[in-house]
Amino acid sequence: MDEEPGHEELVFLYHSGELPQAGRERFEKHLASCDQCRRSLEDLSWASDLAREAAVRPEAGLTRRALARTLGEDGVRIWADRARSMGMGLGLAFAVGLFLLRTAHPPEKSPAWPSGLDTEFSELDRRLDRLDADLSLDSWNVEFKENWEHLGRSRQGLKSQLDEQEEV
Repeated sequence: MDEEPGHEELVFLYHSGELPQAGRERFEKHLASCDQCRRSLEDLSWASDLAREAAVRPEAGLTRRALARTLGEDGVRIWADRARSMGMGLGLAFAVGLFLLRTAHPPEKSPAWPSGLDTEFSELDRRLDRLDADLSLDSWNVEFKENWEHLGRSRQGLKSQLDEQEEV
């Protein structure tokens, strides 16, 4: 190599095919007369061949097995897992939304009482109205008067119960 700088770089460029055509022709003429550059080129070629042979090649079917393991045997498992996760996430979001809506806007008190007092009260009013319409003032008798008073007491009792529940 005659200690000229750049010969090792020229050997590498020649070996890798990166040397331009004019430089390639000059280097080939130089190789004919320089044993050191020839040995460097042979060593570089030997090392490259050895590296290519030693390269790890995946065994047959490795890609197929890796994909099968990742996706599931039929490719469905990963989608089922994603769908399950998405469904659980949507359900959780819905539950949190309901909770927040319920706490932000508590339900107003309904005028209808769960005990059914409003229904009984309405029925008493309806019966009293019907009795008023059916009976004339001149047909008052003792039985009617007792029924009327009983209905009035029932109405008052229901009304007081309703008032007590409204206070609570």
